[in-house]
Amino acid sequence: MVRDKLTLCKIMAGQSDYILRVVCRDLEDFERLHRRLIARLPGVSQVHSNMSIRTVKVRTGLPL
Repeated sequence: MVRDKLTLCKIMAGQSDYILRVVCRDLEDFERLHRRLIARLPGVSQVHSNMSIRTVKVRTGLPL
């Protein structure tokens, strides 16, 4: 299911209504998730996908 692979969901302002971050084993796994589940959710008329190539920096907190 989508929620098993979902690591982040944000409601957005601007062109996108939501941004989902999912973790998949490979591109075939992502394609199955997209075709069988995400694209079939009620109210979904368009899906735009981006892939992360690598992480450059991770920062978990703000310096206060």
